[in-house]
Amino acid sequence: MMMLASILVFTGCGKKQVQSTSEPEKKSDETTVVAKETVAEPKTEESITVWVQQFLGADKAEENKEMFLDFAEQFKKETGITANIQVIPWANRDQKMLMAFSANKGPDVVYLITDHLAQFSYMGILEPLESYISDDVKNDYLSSALDADTVDGHLYGVPMLMQMFAYAYNLDLLKEIGWDTSKLPETWDDLEKMFKMAKDHNCYGLLYEGGQNGNMSFYPWMWQAGGDVIDKKGNVVFNSEETRRATSKLTEWYQKGYMPKDSLTLVSDNQVYPIWESGKVCLFPCDAGRITNYLTGKQQVNFNIGIANPPKDKEQVLYGTVGSWCVATTSKNKEAAAAFIMKMTEPENMKLFLKKTGYLPPRKSLMNIYDGNEQLENMVKSLAYIRPGVVHPAGRTITNTLIPPFVQAAFIGKDIDQLLKDTTDSIQKAVDDSMALKTN
Repeated sequence: MMMLASILVFTGCGKKQVQSTSEPEKKSDETTVVAKETVAEPKTEESITVWVQQFLGADKAEENKEMFLDFAEQFKKETGITANIQVIPWANRDQKMLMAFSANKGPDVVYLITDHLAQFSYMGILEPLESYISDDVKNDYLSSALDADTVDGHLYGVPMLMQMFAYAYNLDLLKEIGWDTSKLPETWDDLEKMFKMAKDHNCYGLLYEGGQNGNMSFYPWMWQAGGDVIDKKGNVVFNSEETRRATSKLTEWYQKGYMPKDSLTLVSDNQVYPIWESGKVCLFPCDAGRITNYLTGKQQVNFNIGIANPPKDKEQVLYGTVGSWCVATTSKNKEAAAAFIMKMTEPENMKLFLKKTGYLPPRKSLMNIYDGNEQLENMVKSLAYIRPGVVHPAGRTITNTLIPPFVQAAFIGKDIDQLLKDTTDSIQKAVDDSMALKTN
């Protein structure tokens, strides 16, 4: 017992010495316990975790990270709060996010586009942000940008960028086939004339990405014909005369050879861009970031590019989306997370981001960032025609997994009426299943 008492006294003194060397050494067990209770725990630095994507591409990974680390440094100087930047890949990001949030280990701040935002807000994963953004800041945003981030009356994201698939024309090729480049096609009838002229000169009228999701391939044509997938009341309206017209017309153009045969399955950049850059295609509804790179010389192409507003059948519309920063409901410091979002989206930081990435501005005060470049100015003007896809919890399932095989089957000659019926049934099931995601 005497030995045990000696050990306890020795151990107690040892702990006290580590925790507080400024006080005189105590010898009794009682005073040792008191010392343990009064010594303060080390203060943990306040921090948030931010998930960002590889906006600049794999070859500029370091530059991409440095940009966000700079935003984080600005934030820390102003608030004392550390923003831990973690870069995650684009591939399978929705699954990664869902798994992290389900385990209560997700980030405080995450980047989402419109359809992801709709899905996650319905699931109760995202924090409403309207109370964190001032009226002055709201008024500087395009209403279309804020509307894309609003679900059931709540704002779930603060826009960082707008993106679209703009209608890019090879002006040199159009001149070669005899088209007047001072008046680019305005209607589907105009397009058909141009496509026929292109085929007569052994080149292609249209580059269509048949393996891509519906946003980047089929939806713009369906919308221009007056069709839609789900109406504003949540009803599935895919099986319509308008959708049938768009499907039939694209199928006709493919079967007449107005598109490359590969258009049936094209999906990846290294498949698509070499065809466009070969100079043998008149029209390519192309990612705006890539077009910006062409027009600013960051990406080389050996012909002049013209940007025009989308052609009209019944309506004039093209696909575009809004990329936004969101706060997770699992965040333990929502105010700091929202404050960091406001720092990243300040006009100067947003301008830097847009200039580096080639995306388009969601803020009115930045509408002139491409002044002096006529074609880039035309692209910014086309923001007036964008529609953000299927804004519904089932949107990604429909857009990614149901639409491409529907169009591909039509291209190879399957009965369009039966395809419309079968695909509409699948869309309805996806909608019904998605409603189970909505939280109580």
